[in-house]
Amino acid sequence: MNTPERNEPCFDEATQANVDLALGKAVHLVSDVSETDRYGRLLRYVYVGDVFVNLELVAQGYAEAVLYRPDDRHYELLSELEAEAAQAGLGCHRTGVFDDGDARR
Repeated sequence: MNTPERNEPCFDEATQANVDLALGKAVHLVSDVSETDRYGRLLRYVYVGDVFVNLELVAQGYAEAVLYRPDDRHYELLSELEAEAAQAGLGCHRTGVFDDGDARR
């Protein structure tokens, strides 16, 4: 998944959504296949208790599904949720920061 960068629209809102889900809480990080992406960023699925944080951010429209092969365990589900969030104009989708023309990359 991907969220808006610091210099992009909706950065503050997406950051706040993540803070609301995870700040000050015990998180459980789950890897897929790779440790990092091509930029050296740690690739993990994030859980707070039973809450799948990545899924919630995409479903609420604050993140978009991005495929980082070979790490594709939840890509189809996240893509479907992204398409629904885009269609409903949720979160950051109304700003145009995500490429909603192809939500199922």
